[in-house]
Amino acid sequence: MKNMVVGLGNTGTNVVKMAALSSKLDEVEYFAIDSVMVNMDLDSINDVTFIPIISDEKSGSGRDRERGKAMYLFHEENHAFDEMYKAASECKTPVIVITSAAGGTGSGSTVPFCDALIKKGIDVIPIIICPNKKDPAAFHLNTNDLFVDLSEIGIKTYAIFENRK
Repeated sequence: MKNMVVGLGNTGTNVVKMAALSSKLDEVEYFAIDSVMVNMDLDSINDVTFIPIISDEKSGSGRDRERGKAMYLFHEENHAFDEMYKAASECKTPVIVITSAAGGTGSGSTVPFCDALIKKGIDVIPIIICPNKKDPAAFHLNTNDLFVDLSEIGIKTYAIFENRK
């Protein structure tokens, strides 16, 4: 395997699904991790490895980064990501991680996922979709916390885009 793209949360999963349908990218392995698997469909099931993060009574993380992080870590401890980590270790290029920063499963799982890759000696580059100026203040606070947490684990390279609704 030469390249790997991982979508975290709803935003990341949707971007990965669209990228997998493109014929412009080859030799790429796609993974999607989310707490809501409604995005999995017949068009992408053979091109994207979907890994569900099971939550309790809520549907997803409820825009709570700490909850998203806890859900990710629970599944990591139960070896749900072993296949993905193995694929990442075989990459010749940095693993690309696509997520939203607004808060929830994607932003909550970004830091533990990137941290796990770094500890395994795997390079990672997050691509982060940030809230726009009209989004609620809570989305921006989640975004700020995400960037602080990424800095603390040693992420120095990332790309950011504003969500233009």
